[in-house]
Amino acid sequence: MAWLGTNHPHFIVSLLACSKLNVTFVPLNYRGKYAELQQMVEDSGAKIIVSERRYRELADDLNTHCRTIEQVVSAEEVYVGQEPLAVTQGANDDLAYLIFTSGTTSQPKPVMITNKTIANFLRVYPNADSIGKTVSLLHAPNFHIAGLLNALLSLVGTNHIAMLRQFNARQWLQAVEDVNVTKTFLAPTMMKLITDTLQERQYDLSSLQSIVYGSAKAQLPVLEAFMNGLPEQTAVTHVYGMTETLSTITLLGSDVHDEHRKRPTEQTKRRIQSVGKPLPDVEIQIWDPEGQVLPAYEVGTVVARTSRTMQGYYNRPEATAKALQGGWYVSSDAGYLDEEGYLYVEGLLTT
Repeated sequence: MAWLGTNHPHFIVSLLACSKLNVTFVPLNYRGKYAELQQMVEDSGAKIIVSERRYRELADDLNTHCRTIEQVVSAEEVYVGQEPLAVTQGANDDLAYLIFTSGTTSQPKPVMITNKTIANFLRVYPNADSIGKTVSLLHAPNFHIAGLLNALLSLVGTNHIAMLRQFNARQWLQAVEDVNVTKTFLAPTMMKLITDTLQERQYDLSSLQSIVYGSAKAQLPVLEAFMNGLPEQTAVTHVYGMTETLSTITLLGSDVHDEHRKRPTEQTKRRIQSVGKPLPDVEIQIWDPEGQVLPAYEVGTVVARTSRTMQGYYNRPEATAKALQGGWYVSSDAGYLDEEGYLYVEGLLTT
């Protein structure tokens, strides 16, 4: 089942319904060009599109031109007055999600995420099982791995979920103030917009307990300015990962951020520009072009091994064989490890 829409309660309902029915959930990039969307639908083999009303015309057009689609329904209508769904027992290796890569280095590819992969993620991810009075704010695109997993984590470990259909700095700040948001996820571009907006007027951000950022490298001046605008008690954490590893493989903790914010030194300045250390279920190595492991401080290909690695790219055997080698996921990122095991990502590999 393909989902075409922004953040909305119907997105959450669709996600849970697919899980209950053991149906593969395929979030589509509503910002994508038509040809790209058509390719995604056909590549995934989706039979149904559940569409937010604002994208219904686009969904109907995709139905006309995509051979796999059998039905298009509006999210606002399909869940009204329906009988409870019967649970369909799924197996560990059944596909839970097909999530398309961002297409930064090539055409977007459908990443196969199984039920077992999600269970492994929830067992190791920090605070995935936290219990307490929490309010999570969802605003990241739900077709992106970060947006989708933040929705999943919020369902598992949050009392209340607030949503913005799409990110807007003023709306984000107002939502934090109005509903006492305690935790959220941000990309560096969002952090810069929030910092700029705080120059116009102040907002009450005292409820914020935790901010996790990722999806791209935060330039040091952007990060420093953002942290300086936060309450002192707000914990800031950096995560790094890929769709193919079900997001996070390394984490740079709030202790490193706090130290740099309060007592900046050359050492904290260097450390805070890393992406942290591997999570407990992750091994990371740096390979040379021949697949040999490189020592500390030598730049090469970032590779990772974890129980959360994708099953492969759907109907892409050659791309899968290139990405998965001997149990390792071979990324397209260049980086190095220091002597303490902190990972530094230098950018995309050059060919």
